[in-house]
Amino acid sequence: MHIDFSKVQEKALKGIRRSYVFMGLGINSAEDDRLINYQLTPITNLQLLKNDLGDDVVSGFKENYSEWVINNSFRDALESFHIFVEELYLCLIIIKKKATDLGKVKQSVKSFEKLPFPKKMEELKRCFSVSPEFIEHIKSINKARNCLSHRGWVVSKKDFNNVPKTALVVGWRGMNMVLTDQDGERECHMSELVGLVTQHETQVGLKFVSREKTFSSCEVLCFEPKELAEILWYWTMEINKMVQCSIEYAKQSGIIIVEPKS
Repeated sequence: MHIDFSKVQEKALKGIRRSYVFMGLGINSAEDDRLINYQLTPITNLQLLKNDLGDDVVSGFKENYSEWVINNSFRDALESFHIFVEELYLCLIIIKKKATDLGKVKQSVKSFEKLPFPKKMEELKRCFSVSPEFIEHIKSINKARNCLSHRGWVVSKKDFNNVPKTALVVGWRGMNMVLTDQDGERECHMSELVGLVTQHETQVGLKFVSREKTFSSCEVLCFEPKELAEILWYWTMEINKMVQCSIEYAKQSGIIIVEPKS
């Protein structure tokens, strides 16, 4: 049997890129003052809203649309990650059981699919030593996804994950720029670097950091575009890490590894 980890990896990364592109198209259209036509009548021959509702109302539409785009891009990316985890497990259980056809791992796959997402991550680590580098971040992001899917984006006590249970805290990895000149060293977010003018000759470095965002009970779950873009980047790092761990498990299991030509 031939297992192609690169295809599993590329499918997952494609899902992340898809969310990035859709978020870009949506946010750019929401912020474009020229795009104010909210009617579908020419396409559907149906009309549910009045014409000429007013600038304030249309601005409200666009603001809410922007939030909708960000949250659905977030959820779509995590759904892709869920699929990636299940496909990765299929590859690994085939290796573990030395299966020559999918029928021999069917029951194991069914049992894995029934597990809640955090348990799936723990199972990958326990059975195959395959895990994201920052598993608690991944679990917290999944908590946010549950809030989006089941509670209409409004945080409740069911979503709390900090100690003590008082809020939903979503964590991820990001990048800060480190600026060093004769006056010393300071950090800033990557977005702050664009157009920045320094008074002295400055060295620019990169630093990986953990970020988090806290949501209280009854607060609407939402992210800024730069936050979600960073979360999507973080997911690509974890996908690559988990694939590399899977390849190492295959090597330790005596599987012949064929490196891709490119």
